[in-house]
Amino acid sequence: MAIEERAGEVANHLIKAGAFADEQKLVRNLTLAGNSALDAAAFEEARSSFQTALSRQAATGAKERAELLGRLAIAESGLGRWDTALANLRESLELNIGVGDTAMIGRSFSDLTDALILAGRFEQAVESARRGLAHLEGEVSVDRVRLLDGLSQALAWAEGYEPAHEALKEALELASELADPKLVARLTGVRSIINFHFFRLREAVDDGFKCEQMGGADAPPWQRALQVRVMYPALVYLGRTREAASVANDLEPFARRIGQSFPIALIRTIGAWAEFGKAPDLTRLETSLQQALQSDPTVGFAFWVVISEVQLSLVDFYRGNWAEALSHAQASCRSEPGSSSEGVGAGTLFRQMAYAGDSVGALASFDENSRWMPRLGQMNPRGSWSMLALVIEGLAMLDERARVAELYPLARELISTGAVVLWPVSRLTQTVAGGRCCSRSRVGSGGRAFSDRDADGRVFAQPPRTGRDTPLPRDDAA
Repeated sequence: MAIEERAGEVANHLIKAGAFADEQKLVRNLTLAGNSALDAAAFEEARSSFQTALSRQAATGAKERAELLGRLAIAESGLGRWDTALANLRESLELNIGVGDTAMIGRSFSDLTDALILAGRFEQAVESARRGLAHLEGEVSVDRVRLLDGLSQALAWAEGYEPAHEALKEALELASELADPKLVARLTGVRSIINFHFFRLREAVDDGFKCEQMGGADAPPWQRALQVRVMYPALVYLGRTREAASVANDLEPFARRIGQSFPIALIRTIGAWAEFGKAPDLTRLETSLQQALQSDPTVGFAFWVVISEVQLSLVDFYRGNWAEALSHAQASCRSEPGSSSEGVGAGTLFRQMAYAGDSVGALASFDENSRWMPRLGQMNPRGSWSMLALVIEGLAMLDERARVAELYPLARELISTGAVVLWPVSRLTQTVAGGRCCSRSRVGSGGRAFSDRDADGRVFAQPPRTGRDTPLPRDDAA
């Protein structure tokens, strides 16, 4: 430990010694200093150490350079520099292929696949995992399990539930054959992530807690952050707010330590809506959301752009600034990525156009994007369920009662998922199901509010077209 703590100081002395310094000793100390900085989430410092070590080419062989590039990629990703991180991982992979070390080749493919998933580049992640598996064909090894793990996650986003399920099943069989409980725990966490993606909320939470009990805390930091990041919104959807708050209390400091800003932004935005549900204050809500959504430029994933625009649209909608609400809705639709948020932006745009009374435009928009709606009895990504809620509300406002009634079986299926509240569209599932009962007394030609009552008789309403502020429901699950 003392050696690692002094490694940076030793490296500085060796750099000052210039040509008289032992280059290999310098590289060793720079590597130790970089690793120590990574452990402390000091990513700029780590990046500097690894870059300096890599500049000493005469003192580093191909295998050592590959390792340094992999460590540099971690620092770059911690700074949100995904393109640079991925380029370093690809260079590291090619070096390991040149060396011919099968174990390091498998690890490099796995690291690259994981990074591509984190960067939201799912099709590239599928390609990377499959290339790696081809190199390790027939092996019963930890690296093969890790690649199947990554493949299953990437397939969930890129191709659907069945391909993801098959890859994960194969990974679990290999992990069982290896009799490795840590691998089984990790894969249980991956199953939680995939279940959440397909809105299997109870299963996602059960697997998440099971992963923790099996030793999920020993998973790589990025993987653990992703697992816990899934647990938090899943519990929110289910209305289990106390457990969600407990998870958030653990997740935020952990995410900060490893340099992942997205979980922090997620916690703070959901928290802002929860506070708004308790004490409606649109100015405070907007300020809180702006701070959370723009606090860190590293939160630049495409799907987060969609979620951000949807929330800003909703705030303007509640304020009565319908032109701005429409502008944000259009931006969320333009940013629609190939991920689990598909449908949220399209649904937001449809609802806003419906409230504005643009029946022709709204219905044309719906027909164009109907492919993102959930399919009855199938595994549907969570964005499609949000779109369903938004479409039902919009159709009710347009007095398209027959089309709303056609969607009622889907609304019942939504309720059967156990979801109590839908984020980021700020709707209770029982309110969504109530949309089928809308009558002209509730959806009039003057643009009256879409409303419904929950089981306790509480009213949930959208603002009427006067533009006056109308609060969200007071509900702990919101």
